[in-house]
Amino acid sequence: MNTAFLLDGFDVGGTELNATRTLESLGQRGVTVDVIHFHRDGELRQRIANAGHRMHHLPIVPLRSPRVLGRVLALAQQIRKTGAQLVHAQDVYTNVLGAAACRLMGSPPIITSRRWKDVVPNRWFTPLNAWAHRNSALVLPNSESLTETLMGEGVRESRIEVHQNFIADAALQPLPSEERVQWRRSLGIADHATVIGCVARLTRVKRHDVLIDAFRLIAEIAPDAVLLIVGDGELRAHLQAQVHGAGMEDKVIFTGTLPNTPLPQQLFDIAVLTSENEGFPNALVEAAACAVPIVAPSVGGVVDVLLDGLTGLTVPVGDAQSTARVLLILLQDRHLRTSLGANGRRLVAASFSESAAIDRLLGIYEKVSRRPAT
Repeated sequence: MNTAFLLDGFDVGGTELNATRTLESLGQRGVTVDVIHFHRDGELRQRIANAGHRMHHLPIVPLRSPRVLGRVLALAQQIRKTGAQLVHAQDVYTNVLGAAACRLMGSPPIITSRRWKDVVPNRWFTPLNAWAHRNSALVLPNSESLTETLMGEGVRESRIEVHQNFIADAALQPLPSEERVQWRRSLGIADHATVIGCVARLTRVKRHDVLIDAFRLIAEIAPDAVLLIVGDGELRAHLQAQVHGAGMEDKVIFTGTLPNTPLPQQLFDIAVLTSENEGFPNALVEAAACAVPIVAPSVGGVVDVLLDGLTGLTVPVGDAQSTARVLLILLQDRHLRTSLGANGRRLVAASFSESAAIDRLLGIYEKVSRRPAT
């Protein structure tokens, strides 16, 4: 079955990393697809190219540009050239352009994706994505929590199938202790430190400000604690100023974006997100795979991996004091950290493994390709 895989770009983010892992896994199985990408380059591009897939760059203009209809036509022509029997769109932009192109051609069927709850790059994407989902053969949300959202947008339940993010099987292998120590030392982390870590883009929805406020409340009580913030984004300077204002430059480390192999969560003793909204948090699944206990609010798909009291501990949204209190519990109880982390690793192995996810995706492709058009 010829498949066209639509991807906006190659920057390191949850959607892009999941797409990269999917394409790498397909390549390992000898399944080659046509990757049509709207941005030319990015950190993840070479990984996808190395998987053996056919790469096609198609520059796209903003949705509100008068030239966008011409770009939809160009996308339709590119899909036709690939001979695709199925199109799989990965994100907010490719959903809209892909659905429009497939509707223009009358075929092939398109699968769109839903990886966010409410927050999109701009307000125009919300109604346009709702339209794209309604005109899809199938919509793949990455969390059960998004099914009701999609139905509220008019998508039939029969056209929704949850396809959760997954972790590469290799990620379940722990980093040798000496390599972990050396990596931490290279970042300026003392051997005796307990690392609270967060992997997320530095954007408002992730609420790093709450995390920094929480850490400020525990820094003096737990002098060996270090806060490691992995990721980059438009709020980096603002967050660094917040750390400077609290006099915590020696305790808070901004690493920028780190390679995803090995997983940066291998550096952590506790993983935390303070997001006010989430689709399905790759960062928490990765932390659980590394046997690291997780702390986060129960928003969106967080509840799929953070089982309160089993794989981690939940905190209220935007509550720095409660977050600090929960982090202190874990900082002071090594046995609890070990127990929660072990449970998390077992959950990931059972529910979020690469092999099970790719089997499921190939079954979805087969089912959609055989479904009569309606």
